[in-house]
Amino acid sequence: MRQLFCLFLLILLAYGGSQLHRRKAKPSWLDGLFATGFIFCLIGYLLGPAGTGLITPTMRDELLPFVIFSLGWVGFLVGMQADLGLLNQVPRRYIGFTLGESGLTILAVSVTLALVFRTLGTSGPSLLLLSLVAGACAGGSSQALPALVTGERGNKETLLLRVATGLDDCPAMILVLVLSAYAGEGGHAFPLWTGMLWFGVTLALGLGFGLLFYLLLRPRAKFGETMAICLGVTILSSGAAAYLHLAVPGLAFIVGFFLANAPIVRKETFYNFLTAAERPVVLFMFLMAGAHLHFGSLWWLVPLIAYVGVRCAVKVSAGTLLARQLARDTDTSEKIGWGLIGPGPLSVAIALDYFCVQRAASAELLLWTVTAGALLGDLLVPFALRQLHIATAETI
Repeated sequence: MRQLFCLFLLILLAYGGSQLHRRKAKPSWLDGLFATGFIFCLIGYLLGPAGTGLITPTMRDELLPFVIFSLGWVGFLVGMQADLGLLNQVPRRYIGFTLGESGLTILAVSVTLALVFRTLGTSGPSLLLLSLVAGACAGGSSQALPALVTGERGNKETLLLRVATGLDDCPAMILVLVLSAYAGEGGHAFPLWTGMLWFGVTLALGLGFGLLFYLLLRPRAKFGETMAICLGVTILSSGAAAYLHLAVPGLAFIVGFFLANAPIVRKETFYNFLTAAERPVVLFMFLMAGAHLHFGSLWWLVPLIAYVGVRCAVKVSAGTLLARQLARDTDTSEKIGWGLIGPGPLSVAIALDYFCVQRAASAELLLWTVTAGALLGDLLVPFALRQLHIATAETI
């Protein structure tokens, strides 16, 4: 009990310190440490078995239900971004831009890390699964950069960045859903028809929990009632996914998609509240990811460097190439790809799910690569802002 009290006291102090810190007009590297969650991963690493040992393996197991909920909550909010009514108002070429840059990133990172992981001794179906999951982790982007965009850039470019960072998680989520259906506990591969069966089970569960949400939600439900139903359905879907060793963020993504298209009163206000409530949950997830980190050997730096380097290079290059196609009628800057290099919390959620829930082979290496890579990518945000020539606002 004393250990748990000390743990949550440290979480409270770290969260309070990060809230007191405010981003300056010109962001520094220190701003990235406080604003992106790095300090929570660092605290988790120092408190975990690799550090002081305050968070023991037993405590990690006891906190696993909260970790599973945090994974589901992140996937749930990603699904909420797929509001079909809003997407119909967005130019189709913007959606094509998003799918293009996300798909190119997933492909490039998967191929590169497959070669690296093979050099480190991984082979067979585990190699294919590990590299594809790493690619899925790299596909998404953080929404932090669009949130910092001001009037210095055109409204069309701001909209394009918001669409891209809001939707490029979706291809990664679809890939994760398919991979979790074809890989059982421990990462062993299922035959074709068995994988199709489990994929159907995943879709059926998502539809079932979505239908449950529709049945429980009254047309004029109050804000508190809607929030309670959201939490309950997210907890149920996350628990069901963990029990069946399906992707927790993936199943919650389907439920979030239902909520995004549900007839909710003041939906935008409700979504903004959920987004604000996401930060403590994400910081807890970062803390537990840090507590699970273990640096195996110096060779583990190779996939980390490859992951960060290839992901950033492809995001920037894909943004440049696709922006040239859009520039004919939107005057889009070729530097817009720099607005996509910040990795979002979904990347860590996928890796942590792969480690804690799927318990697949080489999951520890993947968690190290993706978590450390996400943190390094976030620290590049100030440089990206300078490349975009945009001013920053105070961190929310």
